[in-house]
Amino acid sequence: MLESAEYVGLAERVGWLWHVRSVRQTCHVRAAGWVGQAREVRAAGSVGHAREAREAGQA
Repeated sequence: MLESAEYVGLAERVGWLWHVRSVRQTCHVRAAGWVGQAREVRAAGSVGHAREAREAGQA
């Protein structure tokens, strides 16, 4: 069996690793969200530009 000090150290290490992993996942999710938003904005912008160009051409 582990002594209490060793057990506490192990628990801290495991807790820290879990914390790092959860922080990383949060960052990945946020980054994916930003990338997705940027893509949507770009797509909406290009559609808007195409419409404006078409309307300008017809005018």
